Amino acid sequence: MAQVPSGGGIIVNEINQGGSGVKEYMEFLVIGDPDDPCADVDLTGWVIDDNNGSFESCGTGVGIQSGHYRFTSCYDAVPPGSLMVVYNENDPYTGMPADDETDADADGVYIIPCNSSCLEANNVNPSASPLNCNYSGPYGSPTTNWAIGMSNSGDVAQTRQPDYTFFHGFSYGNVNTVYPSWPGGAGGGNSFNKGSGNLALDCGSFWEAASYSTTTAGSGTPGAANTSNNANFIGRLKNCSLNYDDLNDAYNCSLLLPIYTSSVFIHADKENIYLQWYDYAIPENITADIQHSTDGSAFTTIEHIPAATYSTAFPDHVYTDRDPQNGWNYYRVVWQDEEETRTSNIVSYTFQHAPVFVFPNPFSDAIQVRSDVSDPVLSWRIISVTGKIVAEGEPENGLSFTLATSELASGAYYIALLRTHSTLVVPVSK
Repeated sequence: MAQVPSGGGIIVNEINQGGSGVKEYMEFLVIGDPDDPCADVDLTGWVIDDNNGSFESCGTGVGIQSGHYRFTSCYDAVPPGSLMVVYNENDPYTGMPADDETDADADGVYIIPCNSSCLEANNVNPSASPLNCNYSGPYGSPTTNWAIGMSNSGDVAQTRQPDYTFFHGFSYGNVNTVYPSWPGGAGGGNSFNKGSGNLALDCGSFWEAASYSTTTAGSGTPGAANTSNNANFIGRLKNCSLNYDDLNDAYNCSLLLPIYTSSVFIHADKENIYLQWYDYAIPENITADIQHSTDGSAFTTIEHIPAATYSTAFPDHVYTDRDPQNGWNYYRVVWQDEEETRTSNIVSYTFQHAPVFVFPNPFSDAIQVRSDVSDPVLSWRIISVTGKIVAEGEPENGLSFTLATSELASGAYYIALLRTHSTLVVPVSK
């Protein structure tokens, strides 16, 4: 059973108290829908806040800062694995990247100042004085007033769904009541014992304290992965391969298959078909299989390239098929390491060992077929793109004949030619 609710959401990936002044920020990580892990996530109306008081029966605990923020429709379709940093515009964290509220550079990182027009602010609720721990409107345009300031001695970082129900977060320091039930341990959650500093997700279940680490305030990484494991975790979210059923699965923290290639391209001469692709990074411990099909569905491996050969090869790869089949030839490349498999795009080429000519193409009232004397046509079919045979026959002269096509509707077709030594399928249109 997935350990993330349907629809996905945002979790706290990192919080930082700046070390001096109020150079604070919160960094959130977008988690996909376990039922559709590649789908964008609608974060419209999602709330981000600190407010430890809401977890202490609205008691007199520390860290009750008036106000909260929620995301607007700027974020109605955010890809899983995106990082969203909301920071104190009035006292920016040293090293904070340039503002990029809508990820204009498409790097999967949103840098959002607290006065962004993509945020809505309620500067009253929850409130410290008079004490009020409720979430509600009205909302207005945010200002440079930092509405989610965190207490050094103890507080909460949290995300809430549009109906204000708690989704994710954690408490730290000298809070009176730990909520949710982690970080565990005695002393009201003092297991973090952070003070002024940085709390960051490494990898694993973000519902467990053990997955977070505590470092100094100056070691924050706004807009970037916290650790190499965190980078792998984010990568798994981005390529839709995260194991949502077991967030602590070591696979979630493992390196993605380290190969970055161009699309596979295809060309041919009179005797051979050539595949070509380029590696942007030379991988290690990766094998490659060149696979072939005559129908674009059932593939078989025609060449295996072992890791020792592939990893030392020049990044511009060319494979030559010196024995292509008559008719359609489909190809793909499959890369694999110890943990993962990737498959290239499929490319195709129609090959003719013995010449055959089908013309004109596009056609109107008739199609002419001319075949080589060594491989005459025995029978023919005209097939629609849906697979329906619309005409068929056997020519009296398999070397030169005419097909009447005046009654065919306009559209795309295939002509299948059964020859003495081969079968050829030619795409045509009217």
